[in-house]
Amino acid sequence: PKLAANKAEKMFIETGFKSAINDPCLYIWSSKDKKSNEYAIAIKWVDDIILATSSKDLQSKILKAWKKHFDFKFQFEPSKFLGFMMKKTDQEIFISQEHQINDFLRATGLEEANAVSTPLEANVHSKDQDERTATMERNHDYMKATGKLIWMQNARFDCALAINLCCRQMAFSNKQDDLNIKRIGRYLKGTKDMALFFKKSGKKCPKICAYCDASFADNKDGKSTGGYFIAFENEQGDILGVVIAKCFKQKLVAHSTLESELYAAVEALKAVEWTRNILVEMGYPQTEPTNVYTDARTLVDISKEPVLHARTKHFRLKQAYVRDLVHRQVIRLVHIPVSYTH
Repeated sequence: PKLAANKAEKMFIETGFKSAINDPCLYIWSSKDKKSNEYAIAIKWVDDIILATSSKDLQSKILKAWKKHFDFKFQFEPSKFLGFMMKKTDQEIFISQEHQINDFLRATGLEEANAVSTPLEANVHSKDQDERTATMERNHDYMKATGKLIWMQNARFDCALAINLCCRQMAFSNKQDDLNIKRIGRYLKGTKDMALFFKKSGKKCPKICAYCDASFADNKDGKSTGGYFIAFENEQGDILGVVIAKCFKQKLVAHSTLESELYAAVEALKAVEWTRNILVEMGYPQTEPTNVYTDARTLVDISKEPVLHARTKHFRLKQAYVRDLVHRQVIRLVHIPVSYTH
C-alpha cells in the first residue's frame, strides 16, 4: 500500500493536482486559464479513487493521463465507493450502507431478528453500570462488531450516541454490552433504506451551518455528553444535507449546564473552521458567518461580552476562542428553542 500510495501521489502531481492542506486525501485541479471555469476534485483512499469534473472532456483528459501510471478499472457512474452505496438524481444524491448493514447482521447472527424503532433503550444512562461484572479478557467478537459500527456511523448519524456508548466498553465488555450491540443491529435492520441525502442548491455553493447541544452530567463519573452536526442550508434555513456529525463524552467535568454547552460548542466550531477551510481550498469560500444553532441562550450572551464572570472565569480560554470567531465574523451563534433539539 505504501508503494502504491507514493506512485499515486506522483500521478496526481504530474497531472496537475494539488493535495489539500486540510485533508491529504483530497486532490484539487483547476485550470491555469483564469477565464476558464474548469475544475476537478479527486478523493483517494488507499487504492480507491473517486473523481468529479466540471466537464466530460476534462474527465477524458485526466483519465487518459492517469492510465500512463496505473491500469485502472473505471466506473463512470459509480454506485458504490468504500462501502457507501450512492444513488444520483437530477436534484439529489443519496448515500446509504445497506450492503454493510446486511454484512453486519450476518456477522452478528441478527438476520432473523425483530426490528426495533430506536437504536438505544430509553434512559440508558440511568442504569447502574457499577453493578455489572466486567469480563477478565477482551471480547474480540464485541470489538469486531463495534468496529463495523464505527465505519457505518459515517453515514448513519442517527446511531451516533448508541455507537459511542458501545465504544466506551471496548476494553471490558459484558453481556449487557452485547445486548446493546444487538439492539443497534435490530434498529439498522428495520431502517436499511434510510440514507443521507444532499439536495441541489441554486447557488454555486450553499451556506454551511451547525447545530450543537450537550446533556449535562449524564454519566456516572459526572462528565457530560456533547454532540453536533455540520450541514448545508439554503436561504430559508432548510437543511440540504448533513456532512459531519459527532457524539462524544466530554473530557472535562463541567460545573454547570452552560459549561457543558460551551464545551460542545467549541468542538462544533473546530469542525466548522475545518469545513470552511476545505471549501476555500475547493474554490467555494463562505462569504457570510456560519450560523451555529444552540438552545443555550446564556452561551449566545457570553459569546458577545464577558457576562457572569464569577461563574465562568475558570473556562475563560474557551470563551475567548468562541468570541474571537464571532468577532472575526467566522461564526454567528443563534439561539433556538429547546423543542428544536428533540
